[in-house]
Amino acid sequence: MVSKMDEKIKYIHPNDLSIIIPVLNDIQHVKKLIIALLNQTIFPMEIIIIDSSDNKKIEKLLNNKIFSYHNIDKSYPGKSTNYGVKISKGKWLGFLDSKTIPKKNWIENYIKYINKKKYKVVFGVTEFTSTTKFQELIQFASYGNIPHETFPGTIVKKNVYLKLEGLNEFVRAGYDIDWRNKIKRLNINYFLPSKPYIVYSSFPNNLFELLKKYIVYSFHTAKIDIQKNTKDLYLSLFVILTSLIIPKWNHLIGEWGDSNPLFIPHISKIYVISIISLFIGFQISNILINVTRTSIFDQTIKIIIIIFISLSVMQWNDVIANWMEDNIWYIPHITKIYLCSLVLFSILFRGIYFPINRNVQLKKIFPFKWIKIGFLGLMIDIVKTPGYLLGSLYSIFRKK
Repeated sequence: MVSKMDEKIKYIHPNDLSIIIPVLNDIQHVKKLIIALLNQTIFPMEIIIIDSSDNKKIEKLLNNKIFSYHNIDKSYPGKSTNYGVKISKGKWLGFLDSKTIPKKNWIENYIKYINKKKYKVVFGVTEFTSTTKFQELIQFASYGNIPHETFPGTIVKKNVYLKLEGLNEFVRAGYDIDWRNKIKRLNINYFLPSKPYIVYSSFPNNLFELLKKYIVYSFHTAKIDIQKNTKDLYLSLFVILTSLIIPKWNHLIGEWGDSNPLFIPHISKIYVISIISLFIGFQISNILINVTRTSIFDQTIKIIIIIFISLSVMQWNDVIANWMEDNIWYIPHITKIYLCSLVLFSILFRGIYFPINRNVQLKKIFPFKWIKIGFLGLMIDIVKTPGYLLGSLYSIFRKK
């Protein structure tokens, strides 16, 4: 007869746990992952590998009875993971991917967390490390030296996962954040450990791979209702930038009048009327078709008022100095100085404040490395802009 204490201890047992891992052509990373799994202090009931590679390398590597190997057509991680859940036998599910390496006590300690408080979900906690100087720059410009809540490393009760209908199968990125947000919105009993149990050290090795990754991921996250504040911030900054440039357009092109094909009469009036009309249109759509309205346009109108005050300052030479270079109040290239100042501020923010705020030591970024980190961070922010703008606009019309 099982005592109540034994029953409490066996709320989750290793024999109830299925580990699911989607992989795609990452043979070198899979080798490291296999070693880490074989070195676990506690072994689960099964480790399911869902492989959508375009070759047989991983299949040959896993030609043994330790792992449950399944090959499917090329798919995004969400679809592969959901397929793994469908064929799993355990009452509990653990998740990794080919580039997330668990520490040897990951399963053991997560089982202890769950049994102690009967959590239904324990989120993964990942630390990000680098192996090359370029990867270190990426790490400092993105995750820094603080652990992050992640889907890889998560262990969840299977019926909870099924209740949430699994992961989004149609996006390459953002599906994990979306899933974790569902857990929190539904107030499901979850726990986030204070220390990391998963290690990620597979940052891109060159600038092209890095920017390509962020461009692709930004457009995929645009399809999901996540990172709303970040997306709205991008939209606000975009509106601010256009507010700075558009009213000065005719001056910036260097030649006023109909002789210049780029000359646009009354451009400032057209821009202001367009923004106000767009704002009113969103208010009407919110009433008529019951969409989730973001506050971004309410805030944007206020921001534009501040921007036009700034524009008055930028038009200093016209208003105050009357464009007379010998005037004591005349400031040459004031617009360029202002815009360059914004860029410099961004580099300082991304190169110094951002890393320090994420526990990067001062000696790691000074005396000069912060410049590289700042430029890299700024480039990442720029390439994400189109996808995040699309995501912010899309969220405005997303139905409740």
